[in-house]
Amino acid sequence: MALTPASLRLRRDAAKNRSGAPVMVSSKTDIWATGFDTEDGKKYTKVVTNPETGRKNKVRYGAKGYRIAPGTDKGDRYCARSFGDMKSHGKDCGGADRNTPLCLSRAKWACSGKTSRKSSAPARKDNFIQHYSPVQLQPPNNRDWNQNS
Repeated sequence: MALTPASLRLRRDAAKNRSGAPVMVSSKTDIWATGFDTEDGKKYTKVVTNPETGRKNKVRYGAKGYRIAPGTDKGDRYCARSFGDMKSHGKDCGGADRNTPLCLSRAKWACSGKTSRKSSAPARKDNFIQHYSPVQLQPPNNRDWNQNS
């Protein structure tokens, strides 16, 4: 068989209905081009801006398919487990590492040490005194508590 320009053309693969030519893939959908899949199964995304350069970076965190439950036994178990991860990796969620996926997830779970709080706001002593002071426990306008108005 002689090599002619007609015989050098790429043959069409009938079984796969495609030619043997390389396929161009978008870099936004290619897992090897971006380093991660765009549909990577993460539930939350936070855009973080570097104050020195102004560059923006997306931080993806939290697995899809679960519900966070702060202030429950499930939350306490997560916070205790992630506390060990945080210490073993040397993360400081109050400092420069606060925008890491681990620290952002701990904030969603309202973790304080190894326990999970019911609300995401940290419990402070002055909030406790403000909300539970004896002055506010008196009936409004000196009405009886059992009286319906």
